Amino acid sequence: MIFLTVSLRKLHDCCPAENTREEVKKGDRVLVSTDNGLEVGSVIKMNVEPCSKGNGKRVVRVINDDDRRVLQKNCAAGKKILPQVKAEIEKQKLMMKITAVDYTYDRQKLFIYYTADLRVDFRNLIKILGNRLKVRIQMVQIGVRDEAAIIGAVGPCGQEICCTRFLREMRSVNINMAKRQELSTNPENITGCCGRLLCCLRYEDNKYKNKKEEGETK
Repeated sequence: MIFLTVSLRKLHDCCPAENTREEVKKGDRVLVSTDNGLEVGSVIKMNVEPCSKGNGKRVVRVINDDDRRVLQKNCAAGKKILPQVKAEIEKQKLMMKITAVDYTYDRQKLFIYYTADLRVDFRNLIKILGNRLKVRIQMVQIGVRDEAAIIGAVGPCGQEICCTRFLREMRSVNINMAKRQELSTNPENITGCCGRLLCCLRYEDNKYKNKKEEGETK
């Protein structure tokens, strides 16, 4: 069994096809057959456990040069239609912000990722865009941390933010982590570009927590 990311940042279990079982390895980008059509994912982890019979996701192959050209065309097509999507949202006066649009590999479906403070009725939007673009539309609401991961930025450390570079799971972070590390709790010092607490506050938290517990037991 393979653990991989498909459709933005979500983790999925996926089984390799018999002809790909030996060649697929961690770190590969692969073409995957899913309920949404053909999508591209990255192999995060290889598992020795047998695949579940009910798992509908299958690795078709490790992507090749032809696949990369298809992905480039899909990316260009997504950028081309993005202004249309934004214009239609503005026309309908929907209180939402579009972060990205993403075609499946076979362009059978278009994912529109957005942020919104309140619930949005986008049924009419889907109908209009679907008819205009001749593709199935799926709206996907994301949080501000996912939005930052998609857009990208430079963190206070001077490097590209972690959620863009390598983080695949957005785990919770709280102010106690900063206090345990005796860091300033001034929001300006411990808040990321997403407006939430820095993800890196979690990295060494267990060490500080264990050290404190050891000190209390002495």
